[in-house]
Amino acid sequence: MPDLKPLYQIACLLISQIGTLVVLEKQQPTNDPKATSHAP
Repeated sequence: MPDLKPLYQIACLLISQIGTLVVLEKQQPTNDPKATSHAP
């Protein structure tokens, strides 16, 4: 099996970045309809 450590680190970085974006989006209500168009 190939070494999955680099992929695991990249995945962790992406998850942390997405989590930060979600937190910021929740903290700062936006009036831009485009920002919430992707939400279910």
